[in-house]
Amino acid sequence: VRVGKDWLNKIEDKLPEFPDARRDRFVSVFKLSETDSDELTQDKVFADYFEKVTSHLKSKDEKSYRAAGNIVRVEVRKVMNEKKLSIEQFTISERIIAMLVDSISSGKISITASKEVFTNLLNGKTEEEQIKIFNDSESNLSQVSDLSEIETIVKKILEENPKEVERY
Repeated sequence: VRVGKDWLNKIEDKLPEFPDARRDRFVSVFKLSETDSDELTQDKVFADYFEKVTSHLKSKDEKSYRAAGNIVRVEVRKVMNEKKLSIEQFTISERIIAMLVDSISSGKISITASKEVFTNLLNGKTEEEQIKIFNDSESNLSQVSDLSEIETIVKKILEENPKEVERY
């Protein structure tokens, strides 16, 4: 029996991406380490979740992809293990995780603050609730990175507390 090249190509196109090929693609496209890529691609549905997170990212760069990988590998996996959940049962949507990653990547919140935001997000039952929780948490935990803004705040505090400045 002889099989034509066209027929073989059609069959290959219908096959799902194999885990090793997906891991290699995560390394080359998302610039993740082989270890991180291995963890993300051990389960097809888990890898799908990660890819959906990346599809919602505003900033599609190496820093954002790595942050997304870390949150999915560490924070999401931790909750799944603690609560004995599958990724399908995990309650925070890919879109919300992407919002969290974008907030970290833009410098609006720190990685430390992101862990608190993530924990807060677990309290939301719907995506709408999670968006509200995210927005509230982000504004409460946002960091100031602009040096001139920090200097202005420090000067104001010093001016309002001259006795403490003198005592120092």
